[in-house]
Amino acid sequence: MIYPRDTVLAKAAIPCLNLWWRVRGRTFRNFIHPSATVDGIAQSHGLHKIAQHDGIMWQLSVFARG
Repeated sequence: MIYPRDTVLAKAAIPCLNLWWRVRGRTFRNFIHPSATVDGIAQSHGLHKIAQHDGIMWQLSVFARG
């Protein structure tokens, strides 16, 4: 999954991105969820993280079953 990091930069940028979507007439919105919450939900569905990469604003988490 690719999702925004729970950082000050992302918390400042995401509202700007959402405003951009709204101005363009799109219904898409970005949300920031704590990484631990995302990991916990994945684990509760039988997944475990096998890879992680943190970019400046986005993060990539790869989960596998088993």
